[in-house]
Amino acid sequence: MLTEAERRSVLDAIHFYGWLPRHEVDRVRDQADLELPFDLIARAAVEDEDSSVRWQSVMLLDHYDDDRHADAIVRAAHDPVPRVRRHAVHALGCDACKRTSGCTDPVPTLAERALRDDNAKVRRHATWALMMRLPDARARAALQQVATTDADERVRRDARWAMR
Repeated sequence: MLTEAERRSVLDAIHFYGWLPRHEVDRVRDQADLELPFDLIARAAVEDEDSSVRWQSVMLLDHYDDDRHADAIVRAAHDPVPRVRRHAVHALGCDACKRTSGCTDPVPTLAERALRDDNAKVRRHATWALMMRLPDARARAALQQVATTDADERVRRDARWAMR
């Protein structure tokens, strides 16, 4: 659990950097690299008692981190709160938000979330992220299963569209 001082550092980071629109992130990235407490943000993404802090910590890692804390994002993909899981799935799957091509293989987590999450929005985001990885046989296999078995018509339709 974060100490109060550590949590304050994370909240300050969220306050100063979390509100920036995506197109502004690149402009402030060098400054953010010097100021953001990435290790604390990664811990907050999975440990903080407030789901809003966990969610915003995942967003900061998505926009500013360079994959050093991908393990925290993978763990956040299993958070009890759907909004945190959905943003973690986005962070794992969105190459546009990434600073570097990561070393972490997102397909196993994305496939597991697409096939087993109890929230349709999380499954839909995971499905879309898998669609960006169609050359990967594991992604195609997961999408084929989603296309025929998902309980939500929109999720099934999106997966079927990807497989055509």
